[in-house]
Amino acid sequence: MKVTLVEELGADTFVYGTTPDGVNELVARSRGFTSPRVGDTVHVDPQRTYVFTATGMQGRIK
Repeated sequence: MKVTLVEELGADTFVYGTTPDGVNELVARSRGFTSPRVGDTVHVDPQRTYVFTATGMQGRIK
């Protein structure tokens, strides 16, 4: 995903971004010591991805 915002909250960092096509917005939680910067491209593990809609969780990507 292309990083649009990085929110550092103590032990956790939330990385906000969009898919390469710019259609879907993503939020990733990171526990690393180094954070990406706005504009960076980061890879998200599809095996550990959950999909939500405005009404709630829709499931897990397989």
